[in-house]
Amino acid sequence: MEYWHGPISITTKGTATWMLGTAPDGLADQVRETGAQWVAGGLDPLAELVRVQRLALAIADRHSLDPDNPRNLTHSVILGAG
Repeated sequence: MEYWHGPISITTKGTATWMLGTAPDGLADQVRETGAQWVAGGLDPLAELVRVQRLALAIADRHSLDPDNPRNLTHSVILGAG
């Protein structure tokens, strides 16, 4: 499953995966096996996205983080010559 090579590779206890739309069979179980919390959105995916963004802003505010200037973010990625 493609999720395994991306987000699930950093999913651990203390993280959450919020599903927007219908999840592929078995994905919720794979996420739970990592110790992460599975949140199955019950609204339209765009409505769920608004909920996710509002939660992210609240968490950033609680930790005095600036969501418009995330740490370690650069304007470009420079790949080394092979």
